[in-house]
Amino acid sequence: MKTPKTETDQFSQRNIIVGDMGITCGYAYVLSRSIWVPVIIHWVTVTVWVLFLGGRNLVLEL
Repeated sequence: MKTPKTETDQFSQRNIIVGDMGITCGYAYVLSRSIWVPVIIHWVTVTVWVLFLGGRNLVLEL
């Protein structure tokens, strides 16, 4: 039987996701030398999260 995730587990998972996004956008910026590539990567990621992965509900809870 699975145990429910604690707030600490969720916090750690968010930190990993945010860190990965930062590294990805940073790497894209270094390679492209343009701010627009990481902006598009970030926008697409947030849009998918909000529209398809339940992010809208989490934002509305705040």
